Amino acid sequence: MVTPLASQRELVQTMRRHWTEGGGAGVSPDRAEAMRLIKTVPSVERAVEWVVKREKQRPLLVGTSAKNLPGSFHWLEAKRRMLREKKPVILLFGTGSGMHEELLSACDMLLSPLSGGNGDFNHLSVRTAAGAMLDRFFGWR
Repeated sequence: MVTPLASQRELVQTMRRHWTEGGGAGVSPDRAEAMRLIKTVPSVERAVEWVVKREKQRPLLVGTSAKNLPGSFHWLEAKRRMLREKKPVILLFGTGSGMHEELLSACDMLLSPLSGGNGDFNHLSVRTAAGAMLDRFFGWR
């Protein structure tokens, strides 16, 4: 998770500790396992550095937006490209106000927005968009 705010990184670590070491640790072993995977960093650059150190190659930066941006890829074409390039991937999701243009322009690939049905309204909460996108990339399709 990337956030420049130290207070948000500490909140994530507090929740992580609850589910991996604290009262929640014995409640849900699957959740504890998932929470152990969470890393928090203050910038996308630091996230890239972490991946490079671990994987020995630069990851593809894949940005998302509720807006239909020029040059964006349908999720299926993006998945094909990711599989072809055989690189680690960092999927970037913004907040309600989206990601800054500078960050979007640094991405190797942009995903077309998820459609809410009629095409007039594409806003989803970040957790909903992330869940749908992860299902599309890793689910059985």
